Amino acid sequence: MKNQNQKSANVQTANIQAVTGGTRSGAIVFWSGDTIPRVPMATAQVMQGIDTRFHVDTETAPALALRLALDWFASQDRSLLPPKSIKGSKGVWAIMRITCHGRDSEGDDKGSRAGDLSAMTEIKAWVEKLTRDASGNLVPVVKIEGATADEETAIRDQYDHLRTVVPSGKFGANVGEYIRGACGGVVLKATKPGKTGQGQGGSLYIPEGGMESWGKYCEALAQSGSEATIFEVPAMSCEQTASAIGAALNSEVEYELGKIEGEIAAAAIGEKALKGRQGDLEDLKSKLDEYAGMLGGLSDSIRSRIEDVDEAVNDAIIATVAADGAGELFDGPAPATRGIVDTSADLFE
Repeated sequence: MKNQNQKSANVQTANIQAVTGGTRSGAIVFWSGDTIPRVPMATAQVMQGIDTRFHVDTETAPALALRLALDWFASQDRSLLPPKSIKGSKGVWAIMRITCHGRDSEGDDKGSRAGDLSAMTEIKAWVEKLTRDASGNLVPVVKIEGATADEETAIRDQYDHLRTVVPSGKFGANVGEYIRGACGGVVLKATKPGKTGQGQGGSLYIPEGGMESWGKYCEALAQSGSEATIFEVPAMSCEQTASAIGAALNSEVEYELGKIEGEIAAAAIGEKALKGRQGDLEDLKSKLDEYAGMLGGLSDSIRSRIEDVDEAVNDAIIATVAADGAGELFDGPAPATRGIVDTSADLFE
């Protein structure tokens, strides 16, 4: 893993614009790379003292690994269509193979994707329930139908490989979650549209105070043996930087507030989880305090939104406690109109 600065012309251009007037206020981070060795990365994160909340999973889920293996396999041959889930068969994926080439009016071959596309065969694959292997360990069993021996071997080899690595999308999510949660950073541009608040990453801002924590992540990545490249562009205290960070922070806060408002509107969580949401709101306020000097008046409008949702959460707690009290006084089954179910064990950690 390399930690580099300004490796391409477009990055240099963006940096020149940001540098105009101002002092360094942190860094803008983005990366390139494929998969990350899973166990070495998890081990390195432990060695660096990184909070367990931000550790990569110890293994890739079998169903995800199989789906990604099928995606890869289908991309290797133009006669194969991308895998699709089979309706009514949960967890079963099919890759369609075009077998009828078709011919034009002169009898010439029109190509593997021409002709009667209804003449297809398919490769099916799915993960069966866990089965004990020869050593007595529980292992997932992958079933593949319709593939040649060589094709099945290729799919299985890719599946086995993907079980040992962090897929690139999951790596991006892990980087984003760490920068937001451990470094006090914000997502400037998400890899998936509409997912800014979920830390999917793409390009992120880290304030100067979070650079030490970020260094631990970079060191863990280096120790893992990953070939990923991390790019850091110095971020300067100036109007352009403040505008970009303000928009990103506002988007992140709105995403989190929208989730809480949705839970309140649906009466989906109970008193314990609602009090947990109050803690989440305090975390947002603390993060906003860190950026107040840079954002100026924008931080006031964002804080006002947080306060409004905090008040709504408090009202919901009062309503929930009142409903619980009514249920205890009611001689018989709880009123059907209560409408509040405590699913905090599932929704809140």
